[in-house]
Amino acid sequence: MDTPANKTGSILKKLPEYVNYISSAALALLMLMVTINVILRAVFKSPIMGVYDFTGFLTIIIIGFGLAYCSVKDGHIEITILTDKMPKFIGKAITASGRMISFIILSVTSYALFKLGSRYMQANELSVTTQTPLGIFAYALSFCFMFLSLTVLIKALGIGKAGDEK
Repeated sequence: MDTPANKTGSILKKLPEYVNYISSAALALLMLMVTINVILRAVFKSPIMGVYDFTGFLTIIIIGFGLAYCSVKDGHIEITILTDKMPKFIGKAITASGRMISFIILSVTSYALFKLGSRYMQANELSVTTQTPLGIFAYALSFCFMFLSLTVLIKALGIGKAGDEK
């Protein structure tokens, strides 16, 4: 049945795939940048300035923007040794409860990262080499954790396509 909740759930389950493209592009860029840096260092004795900063920034993007996609694809570890031995409804209730706790923790983390980004922006915190504002990346991580928390909430509530639950 196509209820508004199921449509919203389906959209929010497909959206992480598009966000994951950002992660994939950042990974490709990171590999290219590090490879070029190694070649320049070895051949011309002149590395690219700021590679250390950019490596950290790209790693934030790679991991952060890939989290929700990993969650949607059930790429995170779920230990089901106990719930598999219980009646199905109890196992589902425990799984849903665990996901709700995860949603709360991820939401608090998202909020804390947003506040951190705000502090960084107010204090004009910059990276050492490239002078890149650090607040941008705290905001990006905040968005990623908020997005991950929504995907966990959708899984906890069972919204989306029927038959997705294990």
